[in-house]
Amino acid sequence: MAIAPTYPGVYIEEIPSGVRSIVGVSTSITAFIGRAVSGVVNEPTIIFNYGDYERQFGGLHRDYPLSYVVRDFFLNGGGQAVIVRLYNPTPSAEALTSLFDDAAADTANFTRAQEILAELGAQDPNDPPVENAVRDEAESAVESFGARLNFLSSTLNTIVEAWIAGAEEALAALPADDPGIPAAEAALDAAEEQLDALDDIDLSDPANYEASLQALTAVRDAVPPEFLIAEVPFMGYAQVQLTPGVILMAAGPGEWGNAYSATVSHNATDEAAESLGLTVDDLFDLEITTLIEGQTRSVERFVNVTMLEHARRLDYVLERTSSLVRATAPPLDENRPAEGDYVLLGGDDGGFLNAESYLES
Repeated sequence: MAIAPTYPGVYIEEIPSGVRSIVGVSTSITAFIGRAVSGVVNEPTIIFNYGDYERQFGGLHRDYPLSYVVRDFFLNGGGQAVIVRLYNPTPSAEALTSLFDDAAADTANFTRAQEILAELGAQDPNDPPVENAVRDEAESAVESFGARLNFLSSTLNTIVEAWIAGAEEALAALPADDPGIPAAEAALDAAEEQLDALDDIDLSDPANYEASLQALTAVRDAVPPEFLIAEVPFMGYAQVQLTPGVILMAAGPGEWGNAYSATVSHNATDEAAESLGLTVDDLFDLEITTLIEGQTRSVERFVNVTMLEHARRLDYVLERTSSLVRATAPPLDENRPAEGDYVLLGGDDGGFLNAESYLES
């Protein structure tokens, strides 16, 4: 700062040197960018050992060279790493075809499970444990097949709605005397007809499942190719429809999410509801489960969550506290989900990375 002289004399002013000393930085911190089994996408995540990597991005896998590189980094003395997972999604049309192929391949398991349940009949307290285990496995196969069909129906519904919007836009763009209006109207009618067909599919009864798969396949075949390749929200993420307006999905894309299920229960007490300023009917519990050594195990549990605007709203709670799942924001006044089990499906590992994968991230 310059000195303001107030009387004659000699003044000394010290000016800071422009030379700066070099500050040492850690050389054991490295950033890694690439494809991983699981984890969030396009977000830098700091880890301090390979155990952190396994928990957040999956373990060693031959299709994921990043997993070996990170392991070797820590084996050779690395102390801190920054991981950015990239994901190259499978084109929607290919992903949808794969989903239908998986459902078709699962039909035989479903049919056999139905036969087993018919043979065993209703469960009796005196049934031997082995018979109960067989019955439980068959019921699980039926439930899994129904979840596949529900997921296909939800995905097709999104695609057909995009088709309808495109047909309406094309029709609105035509002048009143355009000769192409009849064809545009016919295209719109065809789209709306397929939406009606989806609405008519009854997935509430397993007896209708095989016929429903045929009906869903017919709808898919009727959709123009340009709409099949349209972007479907959360394609590649294992997901399930909790309510008409809310999707529960894995925290990141990939097949890893297909290993999880969700269980909704209504266990709220009057005291808990009153303390939150809500009613018992506003609250529910969500439990995330997976199979570990053949047994269903709870891995995350969220008590007294709601669909209403509140600090305990489901999507807020999952964003803050879950490492496995996320939920879309519920519409205004959305009701809580029904009690029961919800199977996450549709997770896809995507394709190998290319130059665009790195540039787009």
